[in-house]
Formats: sequence, structure tokens, C-alpha cells
Amino acid sequence: RELARVRSEIERLQGQLNFLKRRVELATITVALVPPQQEAVVPPSASLAVGVPDVAGSVEAIKALVAGLGGVVDRASLSVKDGKETARLSLRVFGAQFDQALRSLEGQGKVSSKEVQEGKAPKDGEAARPKEPDARIEVSLAEKKPRWPAVVALIAVVVVVGGFAFGGYVTGRYWARRSGTAS
Repeated sequence: RELARVRSEIERLQGQLNFLKRRVELATITVALVPPQQEAVVPPSASLAVGVPDVAGSVEAIKALVAGLGGVVDRASLSVKDGKETARLSLRVFGAQFDQALRSLEGQGKVSSKEVQEGKAPKDGEAARPKEPDARIEVSLAEKKPRWPAVVALIAVVVVVGGFAFGGYVTGRYWARRSGTAS
């Protein structure tokens, strides 16, 4: 009886093995090969607001800077409102010159706001330099008159008032001495 049970188990397993063997012979294997996903190269970008004494002059200086770096000025607008000049520029430079351009723009005057998004540089072996400038910078310029005329005027007032005060003091002392010697 035990022998019959083992033989029956062997036949059952052999049938299962034959079934699986036929299935493998008819199986379809699909292989898909895809290149590894490259991380996107993201250029840096920035937005600046700068107070300058001469807006039109600064716009020309920025255009010259961008041209010297091989960049592009996409948009430049100059306006006057209530007697104050403002300008907005949108420009692109190559990522390699981004920091240099940013320092030069900051040197135009007093920076009132600055926002910089760092880019993601290509890995070694990837495309080294893009064909077109890709690092974007938005610049807002506003006329900011230097404070030195106000400071000069304040110093002049102090000198004049001080001069009058000192002159009055000296004159008073002179008359005090003169009246003291005359008596």
C-alpha cells in the first residue's frame, strides 16, 4: 500500500513536471533595452533689483557686458515715471560666465534684492558647453540719486551756523575785553 502511494505521488509530480516543461517551450521572453536615464542639466538663473545713479548708462553697460560674454539680451525696456527712470532687462549668458555676469551686475549700484537658483551642471563626459546661452538673469534697475549732495548741504549748513556762532562768540569776547579795559 505504501509503495502504491509513493508511486502515485511520483506519477503526479512527473505529470506536473511534463506540463511545466511544455509551458516553458511555448513561453515568450520579451527583453527591452533602454539607455540609462540622464539627469537633466539645469542652468542657473537669477533675479536682481539694483539702484543706480544713471539708469540709461547702466543699461548700455549691461548690454556691453552681455555682448562681451557672448550672451543675449532678450528684452530691455526703459521707462520714466514721476521723473524717475527705471529699466527691466532679461538676458541670457552661458552657465560658465554666470557668476562673472552676476558680480558685474551687482557692481552697477546698490542691490536691493537678489534671488539666485543654482543650476545642475553636466557630469563629466556629458555635453560640455551648450550651443546657446542658457543661464537666465532678470535685472530691474531703478534710479537712485547719490546721497552726497544732501550730505554736502548738511555740512554747509553746519559750517555756516557754526561760523556765525563762532563769530558771535569772538565778537562778544572782543567787546567784553574792550569794555573791561576801557573802565
